[in-house]
Amino acid sequence: MGYVYYNPNPLRRNNAGDCTIRAITKVMENEGYDWDKTYTSLAVYGMRYGDMPSANAVWGSFLIDHGF
Repeated sequence: MGYVYYNPNPLRRNNAGDCTIRAITKVMENEGYDWDKTYTSLAVYGMRYGDMPSANAVWGSFLIDHGF
C-alpha cells in the first residue's frame, strides 16, 4: 500500500496544528468520528485533565478508553 493523502480538517487547512486530531480521526472513523467529533471529544478530555487536547496524557487516555 502506498501513501494515501488524508486531511479530515473541515476547512482543508494544512497548517492548523491539528495532527493529533487528524490521526485519531483516522483510527476512529469506523466508530463514526469525523474531525469535529474528535476535536470536541479530545477537548472534553483536555478539560478533565486541565491540559491541551494534544497532550500525551489526554489523547492517550481517550484512546485507552476506546479500546486501544
